Amino acid sequence: MATNNTQASMEARERGNVLYRKGRFNDASKEYQKAAAMAPSDPSPLSNLSAVSFETGKYIECIEFATKALSLLKSGPTNDTSKQKLLMRQVKAYLHLSSFNDAEDVLDQLVPGKEVNDLRDSVKELREIYGFPQQQELLLEMLVQLPRWKLCINDEPEYFCFGNDYAKSVYTAELEKSAGKDPVLSIMFCGVSDARHVFHTILQYAVNKKGPQKLHITMVDHKPVVVARDLVFISLLLEAAANQGSRDVALLSLSYAYCAQVIPPFAWGKLQDTVNKLLDRLEKKQQPTEMVYLPTQQIDGVMAVLKSWQGTLLTMYKTSEIRRYVAEHEAMAHGEELDMFSKFVIDKRTFNDFSVLFPPQDMLSSLEPGLSALFADYQTRKQGAQKRLSDYLDKHWKVNFTVLDAKMHARLEEEALDVLERHPFSVIASTLEQLSAVRARGGSMNCLKHMKDFFEKVSLNLVQLRGRLTMEMIVSDMAEVLERMRYGILDRPKQKGSAGDTDLSTTIDWPLRYHLIHLNNIPDFFGGSLTSFLYGPPVLKKGVGSGLTLCSLKGWENIDHFNSENLLMYDQKLIEKHFQVKLAKEHSRQETFIFQYYRWEKSETGCQSLDKLMPRESFFRWLFAHYLKLCIPFPRPPNEICLFAPLNMTTFIRLLVQMGEQGYPGHWLSSIITSLSRGIVTTTARTSRSKLLEPSAVDKVYPSRIICVKPWSAEFTTLIAQWRSLLPYTAVVPSGLLPPPEAIVEYSVKIPHTWAPYLDCPEFILVFWNARKYPVPPRDLYAVVLDDERGSKAPIMQEMREDGLHILTTVDYVMDTCTATFWFRSDVMESMLRENWAVFFGRTDMWTRHSPAHPLRYVLLKKRTWKECVTA
Repeated sequence: MATNNTQASMEARERGNVLYRKGRFNDASKEYQKAAAMAPSDPSPLSNLSAVSFETGKYIECIEFATKALSLLKSGPTNDTSKQKLLMRQVKAYLHLSSFNDAEDVLDQLVPGKEVNDLRDSVKELREIYGFPQQQELLLEMLVQLPRWKLCINDEPEYFCFGNDYAKSVYTAELEKSAGKDPVLSIMFCGVSDARHVFHTILQYAVNKKGPQKLHITMVDHKPVVVARDLVFISLLLEAAANQGSRDVALLSLSYAYCAQVIPPFAWGKLQDTVNKLLDRLEKKQQPTEMVYLPTQQIDGVMAVLKSWQGTLLTMYKTSEIRRYVAEHEAMAHGEELDMFSKFVIDKRTFNDFSVLFPPQDMLSSLEPGLSALFADYQTRKQGAQKRLSDYLDKHWKVNFTVLDAKMHARLEEEALDVLERHPFSVIASTLEQLSAVRARGGSMNCLKHMKDFFEKVSLNLVQLRGRLTMEMIVSDMAEVLERMRYGILDRPKQKGSAGDTDLSTTIDWPLRYHLIHLNNIPDFFGGSLTSFLYGPPVLKKGVGSGLTLCSLKGWENIDHFNSENLLMYDQKLIEKHFQVKLAKEHSRQETFIFQYYRWEKSETGCQSLDKLMPRESFFRWLFAHYLKLCIPFPRPPNEICLFAPLNMTTFIRLLVQMGEQGYPGHWLSSIITSLSRGIVTTTARTSRSKLLEPSAVDKVYPSRIICVKPWSAEFTTLIAQWRSLLPYTAVVPSGLLPPPEAIVEYSVKIPHTWAPYLDCPEFILVFWNARKYPVPPRDLYAVVLDDERGSKAPIMQEMREDGLHILTTVDYVMDTCTATFWFRSDVMESMLRENWAVFFGRTDMWTRHSPAHPLRYVLLKKRTWKECVTA
C-alpha cells in the first residue's frame, strides 16, 4: 500500500511539474498537495509547494512549506543540496516580506559562497533603506513635483480660451440614480477651458435635483488665465441673478467675452468693472465670489492675470488689427456649423463684412446709440455706410482682453494670436446644441441673443443652488491634482471642527473621491488611456453613471486602436484586471472613436490572484515593450496632428507601482528592475515600429533577443531609488545597483536654447555624451539608441550604446533662464565630470540634436541631495 502511495505521489508530482512549467501554478499546486497527502514523510512535494508558492508571490506560504520540508530532510549529500535550495528560497521570501532579521538567521545556516554574500549585502542595504528616517509627507511631496512629461523648450503652455468640443451636461439619469443618496455629488472637470461643460451640468443638476444633496465641482486647468477668465464668467452670472437692472448688460457682456474676438464698448466696460471687483476681493485675500473656492496660494497668480488685463496688454493690438487678423485667417468652424450660421442671415453678412457680431437689434439703440444709426444705414445699403460703420468699430470697439494671455504674447508676440482663429459662431454652436433645431423667422435671428438666453438660464439656476454648490478652482496639471488627491496631499483648508482647525478652515465638504472625472481630450496629447488609468481610478467612486470620461480629436479607428497605442493592451478584460476600470455599457468597441466621449467606470476588481493575470513571459514582454516604447518612440516629424510621445520615465515607475498593487509578485517586478538597472534585457518585445500601434502590433511576439538599454539606466535607477519605499513590494535587487538617498543629487545645467519649429512639443531630452571617447555626437540619435533588427550593426554604434551616452527624460526647464533642473545619481555624474563628458538637448520626434554640445563641467551646478529633501 505504501509503495502504491509513493508511486501515486511521484506521478502527482510529475503532473504538477508539467503544469508548473506551463505556468499553470494553481493546478500545479493542487497536484503537489495531492502528492504531499499521499506521501506525508516525503519532503519533495512540500519543496514543490514551497517553490510554487514563491513563484506566485505567496511568500508566507513558501516559508511555511519550506520549513515543513526541512523538518523531513535527513542528513546526507543529496539532502544537503535540497536543504540549501530550500534555505535559499526562504531567505528570498523573507526579503520580499521585508523580514530582514529572519533572512539573516536563515543566511547563517547556508554554506558560504558568492550568492550568500550577495544576499547578505542586499539585507544590509535593505535595512539601511527601510530604516532611513524619511518623512512620508515630504517624500510624497517631492515625488509628485517630479515632471511627468518630457520637457518643452517653450515652457509656457498654450492658452485654449475657447472649448473645442460640444458642450454637454455630465449629470445623467444613471448618475442621479446611483449617487442620489450621497450627501455630496463630486465632479471634476480637467482642462476646463471656457467651462462650457460646467455650465450645462449646473443647469441640468439644478433642474433635476431638488433635494438637500450638495454639488462639489472641481475645475482644473494648468493656465491661471483660464481660471481668471472663468471667474469673470461666474461673477457676471451671479451679478445678472442679483441685479435685474444690469442683467441684460451683464449677460450680453458675458456672451461677448465667451465667444468673440472684438467686443462693443459697453461689454468692455462691464468686463473691466468685473475685473476690478475681483481684484478688490483677492487683494484682501478674500475668496473671489460666493460659491467659488480658489486656493490661497494660487491667488497671486490669478491676480497677475487680472492685472495684465488692465495694463499694456490692452494697447498691444488695435481693433483694426484683430479684425483684419480674423478676416485673413478665415475663422475656424466645422462645415455643419457654417451651414447653421447661414440661418442667421444678418449675423453672417455682418461677420463676413466686419469680423464682429453685433448685439441684438432690439437692444442696440439703448446700449450703443451711436452705432444704431450707422447699422441702420448699413442694413439699407446706403452709399458709404459700410466704410463709416467699419471706421466706427475701429474707433470704439475693443479687443476682448479675456482671450489674451500676457505670458504667451510676451514670448510669441503675434504668433500667440493663433488662439483667435476660432469662429465666434463655432463657439456658440458647440455650446448650444439646440441651435440646430432653430428655424429662421424673417432673417431676424441673432446668435448672441441665444447665447445670452442660455446664460440667463444658467444664472437663475446657479443661485437656486446657493448653499449647495461649491466650485473649487485649481491651477495645476491634471495628473498632479489627481495624484495629490490619491495620496491625501492636495492643499486644502481643514474643515471647521476637525483636528488642526485654523482661521482658514472652511465648512466645505471636500471630496476625497469623485463620482465623475471629465478629462476632456487632455489624454489625447499626454499618454491617452495609460495616463488616464494610472491617475484616475484611485480617486474614483464606484457606481453606474460614474467614471472617467475622455474624448479624442485624432483619427483613431476605434477604441481598441486607441488603447493599443497607449496601453499596449486592448482586451477589455485584461484592461479591467490591470487598471480597475471597465468601459460603460452604452459604448461599442467598434464605433468611431473621434469626437466622442467614452466613459470608464471603476470596476469591483482589486488585487488579483496570479492565475487571472498574465503569465510571466507575457507580462515581462508587455512591460519591456512599454519601457522600449517610452525610451525609443518611433520617429514622428512634428506637425499639427500632435502625435506626441510625451511620457517620461516616471510613467514607467508608476506602472511598476500599479502592477504591484494588482497582484504581480514582487520577485517578478524585482527581476524586471534588476535587468533594466543593469541596462541589458532579454526579451521578445520591441519598441514601436509605426507611429500608431494597432492591435496586431501589440500581439506580435518577436524572436528573443538581448537588447541594450544602458543609455537610460542611470535615470531609471535614480527614479527607482527615489520611489523605492513607495513601491507596494520590496524591490530586492543586487546591492549597489541603486543609489542611496544621499547619492541622489539635484543638478542644473544652463544650456542656451536653439530656435526651431515646434519648441512647445513635449519631446525634448537631456543627453550626456562621452565627448572624450566620441568627440562628435551623431546627428541621427535613433541609429545610436535602436538596438534591434532595424538598428545599426556598426561596431561604433554598439560601443556608443554601451558607454557613449546617458539620456534623461525627467527634466524641468525654464526657458527664460535657459536652465534645466533634474535629479541624478551622483556616482555617474562624478564619473562623467572626470571623463570630460558633454551635454546637449535632443528631441525624440525627429531623433536629432537640438542644441550644440556643451562641456558638462562648465554648465553644471550641484544643488541639494534627495536625503536633505525627504528628512525632517
